[in-house]
Amino acid sequence: MKVNAVFSSSGGLELSGFEDLRRLSKYAVEGFKLSQVPGFKEGMHPLDYVGGGDVDIAFFAIPPNYLIGEPNTKLFLGMLREGVSVVTADKTVLARGFWRVIKYAEENEASVGYRATVAAGTPVVDVAWALRSRGVVRLRAIFNATTNYILGLIEEGLTYDEALKRAKAEKVVEPDPTVDTHGWDPGAKLAIVSSIIAGRDVTVFDVRKTPLEAVDFSDIKKVVKEGWRVKYVAEANFKNGEFVVKPELIPRGDPLYDVVGHRNVAVFEVEDDAIVVKGPAGPARRTARTLLADAMSVLNRSGRP
Repeated sequence: MKVNAVFSSSGGLELSGFEDLRRLSKYAVEGFKLSQVPGFKEGMHPLDYVGGGDVDIAFFAIPPNYLIGEPNTKLFLGMLREGVSVVTADKTVLARGFWRVIKYAEENEASVGYRATVAAGTPVVDVAWALRSRGVVRLRAIFNATTNYILGLIEEGLTYDEALKRAKAEKVVEPDPTVDTHGWDPGAKLAIVSSIIAGRDVTVFDVRKTPLEAVDFSDIKKVVKEGWRVKYVAEANFKNGEFVVKPELIPRGDPLYDVVGHRNVAVFEVEDDAIVVKGPAGPARRTARTLLADAMSVLNRSGRP
């Protein structure tokens, strides 16, 4: 696998191989922006770069824009139109029409790798595919590790504002915190997984989202002492077609109760039983490994995701 180029919102940098990539990694570790790296070309655009047919895969790890969908959608579909497969950690395009995108990729003889869009450290996407034919009736999940971490800090005695400030300082929250705290991130993940299970498009706009700050946190210590925890729950009911993200009181003994910090959990209710998948969320290294695994699947044309 050869890495040809790396892009930011303002331009790009051509690479001749992994040695250049290693040097670029050193710049990143030292805190340099891509635009500060020698050789960076202002105005260089990824869609202009892929027209020659030398590019097989484009990796997407850009900030989401669920409301407008741009520039994410133009870039994503533009790559597929050129026959370039996309491996993505960005949920924007798939959360706005999963099956539409998958079909478009197939029409252009390209593939989409998307395991990293949902709980990159936990095989939620793979389990969703495995359970498609088994009649999943409900999915309950903690899909946003940031808000789960914030809720843990509040349990320890911080106010909501103090907990959010710490999450920002530790860079575990999106640049726009409302992507996490207003349910857009877990709603997008719920939309993708629900689309896989339902076999039809469930979009992020189909998910009813209640902001985390709607909770009255003043009695949270009392609630915890009584055997409950507040969790930011993503839920899909496949019988009545309701999809929600909301703060919810979870009792001790529930599979969601013990999931704290930067962890994810998904509970698939199927055939009068529950299949529970737990594991880590990010950080970036897990997402990167999942992206690379998806890239190998795409190159080998194996594996549905």
